[in-house]
Amino acid sequence: MFVVVDDSIISTISSEDGKVSGIEYLRQVSENHYKSRGFIFRGEEKLSSWAAELVRRTGALH
Repeated sequence: MFVVVDDSIISTISSEDGKVSGIEYLRQVSENHYKSRGFIFRGEEKLSSWAAELVRRTGALH
């Protein structure tokens, strides 16, 4: 499931058995720049977390 709030997308995930769950938060900084934060848990155990920036490239790819 996800929801759009102003300049952000907040999404949740869950495995079919409900044992693994997580959240990701994606915020638009500018037209070509986004920041992402998220985490995944199994019960009380953190499996993964991240912080990333996504920037659109302009021009030809080589």
